[in-house]
Amino acid sequence: MALINCPHCGRQISDTCGVCIHCGKSIKSLHVGQLKKYFSLPSIDRITLDNEFFYVRNKKYGKVMNKAASLSLYKSASLWTAVILGICAGILTFAVVKTNPAQQNNLLIAMSLPCSFVMAIIFYIVSGILYLRLRKVNKKLIISLKRYQKWLKEEKAIEFNPKFSSSWQSGYYAQINLNEEEF
Repeated sequence: MALINCPHCGRQISDTCGVCIHCGKSIKSLHVGQLKKYFSLPSIDRITLDNEFFYVRNKKYGKVMNKAASLSLYKSASLWTAVILGICAGILTFAVVKTNPAQQNNLLIAMSLPCSFVMAIIFYIVSGILYLRLRKVNKKLIISLKRYQKWLKEEKAIEFNPKFSSSWQSGYYAQINLNEEEF
């Protein structure tokens, strides 16, 4: 029996221990090649791990996951609503002008295009606000994914490498220092 340093807290412990007596973390010397791959696990196992981390152990991370999903849905819905309203208003204005060429100075014609333009601008502003809010929530989501990766590696001996849809997300994920980042 020899004394070794814990890879997590640096204090001395017995080499026969499976868990550090000081910090409580696993000291198994696993190499990346020995870790199970997260995406090679059956989907039911991945769902179980996700639920354990996000909704049982760390409920605030689960709330971030739910908020990111709902904001993303609202953002895409508001953007499509703005596009559809703009197209409908343009078609309506065109139809009124073509059917009544003698009444082109009608109040309806005069107001339909500016009103549709204002409605489209309002929806684009709402979409922009939702985008900024979603970006802030995405940062929290990325931090929680980094913590999830650490938890899977240390507690479950599973390698997790998330895939991101944009380069700023993967860049932000790569630069996160979990000792400094918190929300």
